[in-house]
Amino acid sequence: MPDSNNSLGDQLRQAREAGNITLRSISDQTRIAMRHLEAIETGDYKQLPGGIFNRSFVKAYARQVGFDENVALELYSRAARAQGETDDSDAPVSYRPQVYTNGEGSRSSKLTALFSIIILAIICYGVYAAQHWYSKRNAGNAAIVTTNEPANVPQVQPTVAPPTLGANEPLIARITATNEDVAITVLTDDDNRGQALTLRAGEQPREFIARQRLRVRYARARADSLAVELNGHAARVPIDGAQNTNEMLITRDTFEQLTR
Repeated sequence: MPDSNNSLGDQLRQAREAGNITLRSISDQTRIAMRHLEAIETGDYKQLPGGIFNRSFVKAYARQVGFDENVALELYSRAARAQGETDDSDAPVSYRPQVYTNGEGSRSSKLTALFSIIILAIICYGVYAAQHWYSKRNAGNAAIVTTNEPANVPQVQPTVAPPTLGANEPLIARITATNEDVAITVLTDDDNRGQALTLRAGEQPREFIARQRLRVRYARARADSLAVELNGHAARVPIDGAQNTNEMLITRDTFEQLTR
């Protein structure tokens, strides 16, 4: 029976250690970042994305270590309220592990490129063989006239499908300052106040998660110093006209255009 005198993080950690389970193995199974799992164990919920995502992470962690999920959610709700956090306890918790890396996409792109190179090599060899046969056939009847015009070898361009976003997949933006510090404001979903912060050049990316919409505001003069990755795909940072402040609107409708 869980000890109500211990914090949720302590009880989950004890259950994990009792089962000889590492945080890395939980991260691999649930696709929850290590820093989020560590935040759950230490009770530092401000490091979590917030809202229903927090409850989803807690439930997934508890399931992996054999801890009662309902008890875990109740302990989290109490701790979140004590910290002044909103836990969205009335919202359904239906976390499904998602792979937010571009490993599969990179492997697919490499295979596509490899097949394209092989096809191009076969076509070039066929063209060369045809030209060689034609030249030998006509060598005894007419002089071969050489020109400086290049052979009309058809070019094969690899076809790569544009990135797509799953119907139940949240929007995840990882934002980095490259060669200089950049001040940004990030608004998630219907949040009209947003989170203002300064990204330090060379520091680790900051991650932001939303269900339907993300808005990133930044100074137009700093746009070239921002690197944005959307659900594992590199994204284009818009630079609009002569406005001093630009806004990058990230929705399911703009996802493909930004990552194309």
